[in-house]
Amino acid sequence: MILVCPSCATRFNLDESRLGGQARRVRCSRCKHEWVQAPERAAEPAPPAVAPEVAPPPPPVEPPAPQASVAAEPASMSPLEPERPDLREMLPPALSADDPLAAPRRDGGGGAGVTIGWIALFLIVAVVLGALYIGRERVMQIWPPATQAYEMLGLVTLPPGAGLAIQDIATMTTQAEDGTPAVLSVKGRVANISRSTRRIPPLRASLRNAAGEEVRGWDFGLPRQMLEPGESVDFDTRLETPPAEALNLVVIFTPPPRR
Repeated sequence: MILVCPSCATRFNLDESRLGGQARRVRCSRCKHEWVQAPERAAEPAPPAVAPEVAPPPPPVEPPAPQASVAAEPASMSPLEPERPDLREMLPPALSADDPLAAPRRDGGGGAGVTIGWIALFLIVAVVLGALYIGRERVMQIWPPATQAYEMLGLVTLPPGAGLAIQDIATMTTQAEDGTPAVLSVKGRVANISRSTRRIPPLRASLRNAAGEEVRGWDFGLPRQMLEPGESVDFDTRLETPPAEALNLVVIFTPPPRR
């Protein structure tokens, strides 16, 4: 039999036998409205007897045993039209606080992890820089280009002309017959014997006496300031009227002038 909810007009298909042949209280599974529903067959009149004069009286029909409770709720009824799905049943369950996939708590725990990470990174960088400073002599020996970086940072002080060599020094004194002063000519070459580019500092020619004391000296520069590994550059410098007590000549590198 078809039932119609008086409240929401939802239609249900109900097996009449579930009413037990008597009026029962039913409930709408959609809006939870309750009403009393009687079976349809109970309202039909009894058929007349064909031959009342000869037919024996019908045997008494015992009514079915009543249910334990008239107010008992019948089994669930399925509506003829589909119900709308419950979105709460289609969504995944909410993550619990103990779930490892749950969103991070806003109690400052994430910030502490970031702080620890930065501290660890700072310690690693400090250890690397300390090792590069303590072992700078070994680093420069293995990788000569690092020498310039150490010099720029002021972590190492190299002697003037480190990595350069003064080679093939030759001197010659010319004396004119017309009484002009004598001229001392000094020639040589500066070579880069290192494996990195080197800057050429100023040079100094020093005339010394028998005791090794300088009696005359002068500074001079070269046309080039930088030398690549294996390169060299020649120099030629002169001095008028060299002192008579000068016995030796030494050419050395001098510290570059301070800016």
